[in-house]
Amino acid sequence: MAPGYGPTRIERRKASCLIIAVVAVACAGAPPPSTTSTPSSSIAGSSEPEVVSIALSELRPWQSPLDVAVDTDAVWVTVHDLGLVRVDPETHQVVATVPGDYFFRLSVGRDAVWVSTGSDGHVVRIDPSSNAVTASIPTDAGPVGDLATTPDAVWASASSELLRIDPSSNEIVARLPFDGGVGGIAVDETGVWAIAGANREGTVVKIDPDTNRVIDSVAVPNPSLPARCRQCTR
Repeated sequence: MAPGYGPTRIERRKASCLIIAVVAVACAGAPPPSTTSTPSSSIAGSSEPEVVSIALSELRPWQSPLDVAVDTDAVWVTVHDLGLVRVDPETHQVVATVPGDYFFRLSVGRDAVWVSTGSDGHVVRIDPSSNAVTASIPTDAGPVGDLATTPDAVWASASSELLRIDPSSNEIVARLPFDGGVGGIAVDETGVWAIAGANREGTVVKIDPDTNRVIDSVAVPNPSLPARCRQCTR
């Protein structure tokens, strides 16, 4: 969602579907890979999801919600030009706001909330027990986009590299360069998946987290790229 077009409450269609979908998945006992959510007694076992309208705050027109993640006792929402908003899933109230101008994507893992800062080029670590920033990690790899967590790593996509961060030291321990940038990241029990060449004709690559090496790749055509440009990227 582009800044400047966001709602002032999570009740317009796009934003409400985003947050309610994540809450419903978590409460149904099927949490996203990077969370450890538990079912809620108010929704678990019900065939109909509970629909709620949660006021984030009185937002200015350019302060649009960007991403959402669910923890065991919190729903986290990044808001452009405001920061990270914490919502209590039981009371549906905003209970804390962590200020930040460039907060973008979210991932929860290793007893922390991890936030990418887009063009600012950092990965920020937040302690959910205090709602305080405990680390701001410069990537030196251009704008930072997506994030994903595994039991022993935080993975971040940048404009030129896929980065592996050691959460025990908050340091970047591996850099995997890719022409054309890196896009979305996902993890499962077999490895780390990422879109490589996100800004051109690209591939989905699979990385072995034991070696930090690409072990498989699948070509993904970019239909928005003109045929002439596709030939140039090969």
